Amino acid sequence: MTAPPSAAPMLSVEEMSVGYGRRTVLADVDLRVASGSITAVLGPSGCGKTTLLRAVAGLEPITAGVIAIAGRTVSGAGRHVPPERRDVGLVPQEGALFPHLTVRRNIGFGLRGRAGRRERVDELIDLVGLHDLADRRPGSLSGGQRQRVALARALAPAPALIGLDEPFSALDSGLRTRLRAEVGVLLRSSGATVLLVTHDPAEALALADQVVVLLDGRVHQVGAPEELYTAPADFRVGELFGELNRLTLDGEVHFLRPHELTLARTGIDGLPGSVAAVEFRGSHHLVSVAPTDGQPPVAVAIPATGEVPEPGTAVVVRAGRS
Repeated sequence: MTAPPSAAPMLSVEEMSVGYGRRTVLADVDLRVASGSITAVLGPSGCGKTTLLRAVAGLEPITAGVIAIAGRTVSGAGRHVPPERRDVGLVPQEGALFPHLTVRRNIGFGLRGRAGRRERVDELIDLVGLHDLADRRPGSLSGGQRQRVALARALAPAPALIGLDEPFSALDSGLRTRLRAEVGVLLRSSGATVLLVTHDPAEALALADQVVVLLDGRVHQVGAPEELYTAPADFRVGELFGELNRLTLDGEVHFLRPHELTLARTGIDGLPGSVAAVEFRGSHHLVSVAPTDGQPPVAVAIPATGEVPEPGTAVVVRAGRS
């Protein structure tokens, strides 16, 4: 369960900037991550997502602002706590497992010399469902299994914060969807506080309590997944979560998704146009309509079982489903 808004955040980033010479990568970033919650940082390649995660982990110096973890300042105000003392468990894109160590020894690597090490490793092996593979080396595991080992290794010392850097990007789409669901359950059951970096909106919507949209090194919007999907701050934010139409109806500009529109015959109120193209998308057809008033093409979703107009057909686009 996500901590209540009044609780002190596990991670606090205030007016943080990161730059290299004259190049600014991140500017005035503010972020709060509640204890026990999952926050996804979403944005296109090159927007600064990974730099943000690396700065939190202590792998990148900041040029301005403050980073605090569990109430302790780790960056800023003349202070830079090294990565190994930040209490952050980091899972990179490829997992970065030690190829010569077994699953068991990989998971227990950060627990050397600690009391209860064997019990903790066994607990995590059971948590990630790899008990039968505990004595294998990473080279004999599938991509999804290796990612689960990397996650267990990060969880082993019970860090204040887990950082996930595009953890599913190297997997095929089917495995990515299955593993995403599994990892979501694992993270919730562990009670971990998570900062997830991703360019995949499906990951952000499925896993996160809070989504931070990062564009051009700046935070554009922060909110619950449902809020960002249904009420994006602007068109750029809305586009990240799938196809979005920007069209004028009755003199007002609207951001509407294809499934929020419908097609009708001519002669009724709406935006007149003609069908330019039709694409079959499995669960639905996506109909591209060229408005007669010169607005950009409008995408309308029609159920796969619905009647699909031919290209060139005169239609009217209306807001709302019929």
